[in-house]
Amino acid sequence: MVMRDWLNKIPRPLFQPRLALATLKLSLNREVPYDLMRIFGIFGLIHTLLIYIVGINYKGVADVEIILRITNFTLFIPLVFIENWPAWLHRIKKYYWFFTITFVLPFFATFMFIFHNGSRAWFTKITVALLWMVLVTNWSMFLLCLIAGIMSGILVYGAIIDPNFSNFNLSWAELINSFWIVIIAGVFSLKRDEITRNRLDSMRSLAGAIAHEMRTPLFGIRSASTYLSQKLPNFLEKYTQTQGNDLTEKDKKSIERIIKTPEKINDITKNAFSIIDMLLTNLKGINGKLECTAYSANSIIEQALELYPLSPKERLLIHYAPASDQMIIGNKDLLIHVLFNLLKNALYHIKEDSKGEIYIWTENTADFFTIFFKDTGKGIPGNTLPFIFDPYYSSTKYGTGVGLHFCKQVVEGCGGKITCRSIKNHETIFKMELKKQHDNNPTYPEGEPSLNEI
Repeated sequence: MVMRDWLNKIPRPLFQPRLALATLKLSLNREVPYDLMRIFGIFGLIHTLLIYIVGINYKGVADVEIILRITNFTLFIPLVFIENWPAWLHRIKKYYWFFTITFVLPFFATFMFIFHNGSRAWFTKITVALLWMVLVTNWSMFLLCLIAGIMSGILVYGAIIDPNFSNFNLSWAELINSFWIVIIAGVFSLKRDEITRNRLDSMRSLAGAIAHEMRTPLFGIRSASTYLSQKLPNFLEKYTQTQGNDLTEKDKKSIERIIKTPEKINDITKNAFSIIDMLLTNLKGINGKLECTAYSANSIIEQALELYPLSPKERLLIHYAPASDQMIIGNKDLLIHVLFNLLKNALYHIKEDSKGEIYIWTENTADFFTIFFKDTGKGIPGNTLPFIFDPYYSSTKYGTGVGLHFCKQVVEGCGGKITCRSIKNHETIFKMELKKQHDNNPTYPEGEPSLNEI
């Protein structure tokens, strides 16, 4: 009765199911390094084997504990080989990680703690389990795993062992001491995460400063090229008239090249500005909810192809076949940068392999407008493909690992989905599914064109 009265005094808004689900989704979407998962699996396997052997030889193990430890052992095995999972399995990796952490740490520790009547040995083990969980999860995931694991451990014990908990004697003082140790470890873990975030912020600030310093001379070069493009033709025309017939064919061709030089310089600076903007946008990442509205899907693709600094030779490699146009929900500027990233990567690999072309086409379905982006370059190796959207993962020598992760953030932030399939030395296809704007809730921006040709 005392416990029930205490629970009744808790304000009902304290637990909000929608908020809990939103927090769970946010926690699951935070990328976990594959190395961390693999190391966790390896140590879990070793720990389970050692404990099982020691238990069998010295004190014996209850049947229920054997079943739970075998289950733990089975859950650890896929984590050891997570880098070798098929591509389709990587879609559920975050859910598998959440379930495994919850089962092998708080659930197992809680169940065995009650099963052994709150023994001092299991006080130590439940503390170690919680410390381990602090080190491999973020704070929101830690709390969710902790609550889910403890509650399910209590419920399962009550359902299959003893619904009255008659043999369980709880020492609150020792339990509070265990949680206090976990809180201290959590504070240090949080400080470690803060240091990592500060380093990333410093990198972004440094990149911004470098970009600013690069823009200043580029503005000067572009201004000089504009001035030359205005004045140079008149001077060269007067020079040509003065020289008359003394000019050779070689001289005339040189004059033509000189006249075109300011325009080429202007194009180069324009390309440099585009690349700087793209790199800064990638480094900045996506913070918070995206502002999305309705735009013409084809116009976004066409603007990306028009604005990206393509050379005439590169432009010939691109083949675009649009389907019937459709209004989609998204952030136009960021989606253009997504296409910039795909173009940059495809052109890099085509140039590196000295073969390949780019094909872009679209399809309309009931709820989504799908953009396909294919290049016939060197392809992506099978052991690399599952990780291409992970932050800071890059298989190229000078890659930063932020481009494709940025693409995933943008597309998913617009309510869509981006996937990739590849055949090594043959092709790579990115598939972007973007939500369509339906007629019952139109939000068409003013002056948004619907183009059919570049």
